[in-house]
Amino acid sequence: DGLPVEDPGNTFVRSLTFRSTDIVRMNEIYQSITALKRDQIKRETEKAQLADIVEQDRLMPTVGQRPARLPDVFMRPVAEGKRFPSALEIHGNGLRYMAAGRGAGSTVDILFNNIRHLFFQPCDNELLVLIHVHLRNPIMLGKKKIQDIQFYREASDASFDETGNRRRRIRYGDEDEIEAEQEERRRRRQLNKEFKEFAGKIAEASNHEVEVDTPFREVAFNGVPARSNVLLQPTVDCLVHLSDTPFFIITVADVEIVHLERVQFGLKNFDMVFVFKEFKRAPVHVNTVPMTQLDNVKEWLDSVNLPYTEGP
Repeated sequence: DGLPVEDPGNTFVRSLTFRSTDIVRMNEIYQSITALKRDQIKRETEKAQLADIVEQDRLMPTVGQRPARLPDVFMRPVAEGKRFPSALEIHGNGLRYMAAGRGAGSTVDILFNNIRHLFFQPCDNELLVLIHVHLRNPIMLGKKKIQDIQFYREASDASFDETGNRRRRIRYGDEDEIEAEQEERRRRRQLNKEFKEFAGKIAEASNHEVEVDTPFREVAFNGVPARSNVLLQPTVDCLVHLSDTPFFIITVADVEIVHLERVQFGLKNFDMVFVFKEFKRAPVHVNTVPMTQLDNVKEWLDSVNLPYTEGP
């Protein structure tokens, strides 16, 4: 029905069935048609994925002087190849990270006008000290589309030799351990200072288009935004989890209303649903928040002027 027919007497073929005595050749044809369909679907999904990739401006490298650098940081997600530390640099209109090691030569440029949020998370009670960038428009890293990039350094020494220590034989008791603890505290303070100052330099270089946001651990609460139970920390503009992948970032300004589900007497947990102002965007669920933290959550929602409802 509804075919563009000039001659009403035309007949159209709907399907054809082929039979062959040469089974091998027939199988080859079948395989090649299947492969063709698969490749076409793959191409179309890739095209759909790249639909919201926006062409970025060119990075303007700093000329005549050495750019401000944060040396020996790792990046997440990882570009191709192995993980090697490299330097993050501040240039005229953005940041540049040159991947070292096997993926050497792959450069990641992040422009200030594409940064929506910039977070600094200190390594107090954490294993990593990090600077996290949340982008307005996703960029391509290798073949992956990403919207969150993180630069970090590990706060504690992974390996520590406790055997071949000459002083160990002379001194008894806990002096060594106390000294090691003090050394680690000093190292963490130093890392926090270095990363915080660098985040401040990024804000200055962008003429404060980008502001540094730090999570408030005191008002944090637990929840399950993806697969595992994690600590969700409010910042001035967002609710975030940055310590592990997948990262979780919700911008308060995008949220229309929050609904607290399963708030009932006798239950140990409740769920939060964030409904966005842009209704095409699917609501985000944070499940299994302990009931003991209900008052904290409500207090935070009040403080950022988010209306909330609750019910079974």
